[in-house]
Amino acid sequence: MHLDARRRLSRDPWFVSGITLLALLASLTVLGPVLTAYDPHDISFAPLSPPSGEHWLGVNDGGMDILSELLSGLGNTVFFALTAATAGLALGAAVGLASAWAGGFLDRVLMRTADIFLAVPPVMVLILLASFLRPSPAVLALALASFAWARTARVIISSITVKPRC
Repeated sequence: MHLDARRRLSRDPWFVSGITLLALLASLTVLGPVLTAYDPHDISFAPLSPPSGEHWLGVNDGGMDILSELLSGLGNTVFFALTAATAGLALGAAVGLASAWAGGFLDRVLMRTADIFLAVPPVMVLILLASFLRPSPAVLALALASFAWARTARVIISSITVKPRC
């Protein structure tokens, strides 16, 4: 990267704030459980207590410290998001490249399958899957990735396929 481009990026407030937010999120994900003063599953506090010096975000209706719960759940959320995004991107890239390379019948079948996956709301499927089967978070992330591939595949096939000029 050129020195001029680095200088422009370092002066861009959106880039700087995005990097700062990403660094804060990464540090809270790693250090979150260490920073909490209470066990996130401890129910010994007065329910619905307002924020105070002892409980910075207050206490929920179950008597648990909200900040401890928040920092404890952050690692699970980041794991879920990274797993779903990585698997969805890999599957979408593979399907999109296969569709662009093969063309013809396989392209039509893969793109109509992608249309079906784009039409189904993944949140409803995840809710049904989670309520009936009680799978692990990794399985739920992969289920979400099974719906996320379609948009990536469509973008890849549309950027690779050469369309004739009219």
